[in-house]
Amino acid sequence: ITAMPTRAVIDATHHYRFVNDAFQRMLKVAKPIEIGTAGGSINPGRWAKVRPSIDRALAGESLSIEFTIPPTPGADDSAGATHVCAFLEPHADVRGARTVAVVLVDITTLKQLEAELRSADRHKDEFLAMLAHERNASPHTLRAYERELRGFADYAIENFGANLAVDQIEHLHIRAYLGELYARGLSKASVARALAAIRSWFKWLARQGFVPPGP
Repeated sequence: ITAMPTRAVIDATHHYRFVNDAFQRMLKVAKPIEIGTAGGSINPGRWAKVRPSIDRALAGESLSIEFTIPPTPGADDSAGATHVCAFLEPHADVRGARTVAVVLVDITTLKQLEAELRSADRHKDEFLAMLAHERNASPHTLRAYERELRGFADYAIENFGANLAVDQIEHLHIRAYLGELYARGLSKASVARALAAIRSWFKWLARQGFVPPGP
């Protein structure tokens, strides 16, 4: 997640009372937002979606919302859409005038990782279904395969980072995991079962075209 000091303040009449440059860059506004600008004048469609949450915050509720900012039309925006989480914090001054502090956080990387994890999980389920239907694997075998694959996935995320995609896994990653299993005191037979499950999964992924041949 890339966190930036993207901050703005909106008053009870839905006008901006403060906005910094980082906030404007993340929103990809066509022209600078000036103090006193109406929130709905920047992007009416997006404002219509976030206004109910702004009103809840003006009523005293702290909350967060997520939305997507599309690439700027005609711009060379290789990163594509930006996924944003807006944190809304209510505030009232000594006179009781209410405002909402808005802090934006870029969660694009998080969303991409979530999509990759869902994809990997779906591939795992498809693989297990293949074992059950084509190889007539028993429920015990399926549970064992799922346990081994989950163990390897957890190890990979913890030691190599959540950015490591399935098609980026190499022999060295698998060898490191097997070494970890030996270090935990597992028997040679147990480590061999883990390796067999991992190899079978990657062979299936390669046949389906999800990863290159190997590891």
